Formats: sequence, structure tokens, C-alpha cells
Amino acid sequence: MAEGSLREAKARIAILEASLEQYRTETKAQVWFDVKRQSGRPCIYGTRIPVGQIIACLLRGQSEHSIRMDYNINAAQVEACRVYTLRLLGDRRDSETD
Repeated sequence: MAEGSLREAKARIAILEASLEQYRTETKAQVWFDVKRQSGRPCIYGTRIPVGQIIACLLRGQSEHSIRMDYNINAAQVEACRVYTLRLLGDRRDSETD
């Protein structure tokens, strides 16, 4: 690989990593906890809708569109629930292998 191409590839990787970090930050900001509300369960930011409730709907096969209409949330909020849950499961798997 030519040196110019390598520099270009590294620049693209840096852009993708920054974009991924911004996505992670935005997603994290959409899930919140408060021990005084919903018994400390993680909820969609600005609501009292538990993340687990949205995940349960998805696992039952309810369409994302239907969930968004039923709970008056947007696609990014549904995705934040998915990402939060996957991260939580990933963290648990990592700690089980230690």
C-alpha cells in the first residue's frame, strides 16, 4: 500500500472512530437512571418508560413502528434501548470470562 493511501485510510478510520464515539455518547444520553423513579430501572431519557419494557416488546415480535406509536417515542430512542441492552449483556459476558 502506498504511503498516501495508508495516510488516507488512517484518516478515514479516525473519522469513523469519532463518529462512533459521538453515537455512543448520544445513545448513552438517551438512557437514564434515578433510584427515586421507576425503582432505579433504566428508562428512556425524559420519560418514565423502562428500557426493559421496550426490549420486551421487541422480543415479543412487536414492530418498531408499532412500539414507537404506542409509546410516543422515536426510532433513535428504540435504538438506544437496543444498544444499552447489548452493552449491558456484553459487559456481563466480559466479566464472566475473567
